[in-house]
Amino acid sequence: MSHFDQMHHETALDRWKRFTYVEDLPDELGPFRKLLEEYSKVPPNETDELLVSTRKKLWEVAMYPCVGRWSFLNLRSMQDSHFKIAFDRLKQTNDPDTGTNFTDTLLDMGCCIGQVLRKMAHDGIEPTRLFAMKTVGIIGGSTDLATVEYYKLINAHIRAKLGGFYTGEIIINSMNFERSAHFVNNNLWEEGGEYLHGKALSLERAGADFIICVSNTWHRVSEAFMKDVKIPLYHIADPTAQAILDLKLHTVALLGTKATMSSDYLPDQFSSRFGINIIVPTDEEQIYIDDVIFNELAKSQFTEESRQGYLKIVDKLVSRGAQGVILGCTEIPLLIEQKDRPDVPMFNTLELHARGAAEKALLD
Repeated sequence: MSHFDQMHHETALDRWKRFTYVEDLPDELGPFRKLLEEYSKVPPNETDELLVSTRKKLWEVAMYPCVGRWSFLNLRSMQDSHFKIAFDRLKQTNDPDTGTNFTDTLLDMGCCIGQVLRKMAHDGIEPTRLFAMKTVGIIGGSTDLATVEYYKLINAHIRAKLGGFYTGEIIINSMNFERSAHFVNNNLWEEGGEYLHGKALSLERAGADFIICVSNTWHRVSEAFMKDVKIPLYHIADPTAQAILDLKLHTVALLGTKATMSSDYLPDQFSSRFGINIIVPTDEEQIYIDDVIFNELAKSQFTEESRQGYLKIVDKLVSRGAQGVILGCTEIPLLIEQKDRPDVPMFNTLELHARGAAEKALLD
């Protein structure tokens, strides 16, 4: 095949790689190799292999010229006068004699693998004053109310951490709740998983660094919707379980949609991964809880009658041995909250998950 024919049969991706991808490591990587060896403690004989494997993983999720041409390893940008000013400000330490406190921090918005932050830490900057921002990919829409709360809470936590006008780098791909409810109510989990799989892939293509799903229920098919997605899922059970373990509890109740409460998925996650025993409401109570979620909460309807009905179920679960209650549907905390039962720890999965996502987005 002639060179012309080869070019004619190239895909757009092939052409992009031909112009933006250099196979071999550059010769002049001395400063970066030194950083890996001294700061990251990588053995000298393993640095090249590590760089090649890291670049391969980066290219799979971010086909940028700076990745393909190895320029993300270049530390010459730190010679810029702006970096020197930032370095000098960050180097200042508190003076107890004068009472002067220095609180400057640096947020690197284009951190790639954090090479500049690592270099600053290596050169003496306190790591707690250095931040990188990851992009959060949200599979939203189940429901729109929960998605709005996630967005608000993630941004609020980041702003509280960094001050000023800081908010998160967030991409949302929202499912149609009519379709979501159809899949759930008709046990069409395979079809629903395929639907969410498209959402996850689009978030990866858009530049998200990790994914969260705002629905407890849909986590049961997380393996399916994350198939072939190379960025990680931050699972809703992780921060919830950690909050339970922090209080040294071992048996908690789970409230959620009927699909969540009747499934073994979340109870198995809590039991096998964290050693937490899960109690669920009776079948009749599950039907009632589910009906309120879909026919009231999802439509922004919050009644005192339903609130009291939920609290009555909470009291019964406590009498059965529950030491706390997981509010395992992201709409339930809009109906009942901790102040309704001060002596029964309530674990708001929405709040815990959103705060954990914000913390995960900020790498110190």
